[in-house]
Amino acid sequence: MENQPDIDGFTVQHLPIVTAYAQKIGVVEIINTLVPTQMEIDAGTIILGMVLDTLTGRNPLYRLNKYFEHQDTQLLLGKKVDPTKFSDHTVGRVLDRIHNYGAMKVFSQISLQALKQFNIDRSHLSFDTTSVSVHGDYPMYSGKSNSSDTMNIVHGHSKDHRPDLKQFLVKML
Repeated sequence: MENQPDIDGFTVQHLPIVTAYAQKIGVVEIINTLVPTQMEIDAGTIILGMVLDTLTGRNPLYRLNKYFEHQDTQLLLGKKVDPTKFSDHTVGRVLDRIHNYGAMKVFSQISLQALKQFNIDRSHLSFDTTSVSVHGDYPMYSGKSNSSDTMNIVHGHSKDHRPDLKQFLVKML
């Protein structure tokens, strides 16, 4: 019998579709532009890997290296990647960089690009708020602050009809 090449089989399910949309939006490139690194693997590829892993239904966001041992990284990430590059340490460093830059800023850039790429009508937007009631004292977060990244925990019009409790407001556009 002749030497036949080893053939690896992978169950990819819906993940190539997710990858195709991520490529069309330019998710990896946006993240790499906003959060550059000098690591052996770029931040965009790490985040795409995390998204793909999450969409498989696997719960933990650690040990991605074990997950990618059994995946076709060429197909799913657009390039052959050694699974050991997805170490918990590397993933943590990428998440720290994104946190320092601002996760909402990264998400906003990706969202804006998706709106442009898919020509989504923006004439009607939805704005939603909800209040979360809390117990206890929060001296660090009480009072008014002009900073957009400071949470304010105050008494106010409570949507759960508990004016006796302090609350903070969550807004989404």
